[in-house]
Amino acid sequence: MEPADDFVQYVGELVRTFKVPGLSIAVVRTAVGDSPTFQFYNSGKALESDLPQLPSQPTDEHTLYCIASTSKAFTTTALGLLIEDYKDGRGKVPLPAGVHLNWDTKVASLLPGEFVLQDAYASTHVSLADLCSHLSGVPGNDLAYGPDSSTKEIVKGLRYLRPGAELREKFQYNNLMYMTIAHIIATYSGQTFTSFVSSRIFQPLGMQYSTYQPRQPHQEPLTALRQLAHCWVNNAGLDGTDTRRVPMFNETWKEESLEMNAGPGGVISCTSDMAKWVQTMLTNGKSPDTQVIPISVMEHITTGRSVQTGRPSHPELSAAVYGAGWVRSSYQGRQMLQHTGDAIGWSSLVTFFPDDGLGVVCLSNAGSVYPALGCVTYRVAEDVLGLKRVDWLERFSPVKDTEQVDHKRTEKQEKQPSENAQPQDLAQYSGTYWNDAYGALTLCTWPAEESSISAQVFADYRLVDPDMQTHPEKYIVGRWKKVWCSHLRMIAAPPSAREDDESGQEREEHEFQLYVDTIYPQGCGVDHTPFVVRVNKDWPAKVVFAVDDAVEKGLGMWISESQIKREGSIRERAEVWFDKVA
Repeated sequence: MEPADDFVQYVGELVRTFKVPGLSIAVVRTAVGDSPTFQFYNSGKALESDLPQLPSQPTDEHTLYCIASTSKAFTTTALGLLIEDYKDGRGKVPLPAGVHLNWDTKVASLLPGEFVLQDAYASTHVSLADLCSHLSGVPGNDLAYGPDSSTKEIVKGLRYLRPGAELREKFQYNNLMYMTIAHIIATYSGQTFTSFVSSRIFQPLGMQYSTYQPRQPHQEPLTALRQLAHCWVNNAGLDGTDTRRVPMFNETWKEESLEMNAGPGGVISCTSDMAKWVQTMLTNGKSPDTQVIPISVMEHITTGRSVQTGRPSHPELSAAVYGAGWVRSSYQGRQMLQHTGDAIGWSSLVTFFPDDGLGVVCLSNAGSVYPALGCVTYRVAEDVLGLKRVDWLERFSPVKDTEQVDHKRTEKQEKQPSENAQPQDLAQYSGTYWNDAYGALTLCTWPAEESSISAQVFADYRLVDPDMQTHPEKYIVGRWKKVWCSHLRMIAAPPSAREDDESGQEREEHEFQLYVDTIYPQGCGVDHTPFVVRVNKDWPAKVVFAVDDAVEKGLGMWISESQIKREGSIRERAEVWFDKVA
């Protein structure tokens, strides 16, 4: 594929439409000639200048990005390598008596007394393959972990999480289970998970810039393009349309927290390195002639096991099945494996067409722009494989999404004065609540005593939200130090629990809509003005307080898109239950 003018123009249109500050693309081909070919395309900025009048540093194939959940394929590959070590008699740590390590090994047998689930059957029968393909029965619970969490704490906390389905009943994406996989690798390799991946995958494949360390110094000379790129979000501000630079979300984390995040989404890499990774996928584990990844491992990680999408979203696509860190589907009849990555300020999409010797890597330093990366990937496939061109830019246009969201938001705003009436006394909900997996949750209401924690939380919100200045009495707020948010706010729910709720379910007594936010009080980069990112502004979670029960006071929380239907008290049917402890 030559860098044709229309492709360059197309990428330029994409980055403008989706507001992508920096983008690096690698195209890998193994079906032409005797050796693989790599082609690189770059757009935009990697680093913002400290002074507005000076130019930013442009991206290139060595620009480092957080690749987020596209890291999962490295985790499952590492697990496969560990399995092969024990198969060949090279295991370093003795397995428990009677246990043999393979994909069907029960997780509880590898972590006896440590790995426990609430569902008794799932607890003893869930396998390594189940964890890899998101079939554990436990929903995501991405608000259960924070920047101070450790992998051991996460694994111990699984016993306190309620199931969302029976074992192997349905696909439920779960980062916690990939943390558990990384913990198993560390336990039985005799080294940290990150060092195992580095020595067994990064180094043999020549991925010299790839790392799990956001602060790690790289090879001299330390040029701007060997540093981790700066990153941005496009959903900042009260209406979620502002573009603001944000700090790397884990740059200040302690080492054990970096290890915690490593399994599900910790890899930092560049397109020059990721091209080598995709080449290895296309050559069935070889790099270039050495079998770095055994064929048996390649077969397992690329074979679909759980149904992620039962119906295709577009006629050119197929249903999608999840294997182990890879999603298998087809595009215009061509077999395709890919995975997306999305973190605060980062988006990635890694794709390869195994029967056609084609791979595409797209890395960006903006969050939630994977539709743009999909447009790039499909255009490359169309041009290289001679497929029909599809106007994906028109289909994925953010203008359409904005119009739909604005329409819903307008309806919601029109309903709020009459239907969103606030309870007379929000003070009854203030206090500290506790869940053994999620930890403490302290809720504050207005008025707040001067110099109190409540006053500080409201002061945080007043920096970024004028309504908190004029009508603080409407809100329940709190600081919630999690990976994906720093604060939360609640507002009384309208009669229908959600604006898009078609069930006709009426609002419960003491029901609230929960929004999680990240507040940046000093701004970031050259712009020091405070701002907020409203993480779930268009899909609030549900909270119902139990205040009348003399025995069970607390709150129930429903976070997942699909929730178990339960009868009984709030405590019995909540997805997550918090006891009121103070």
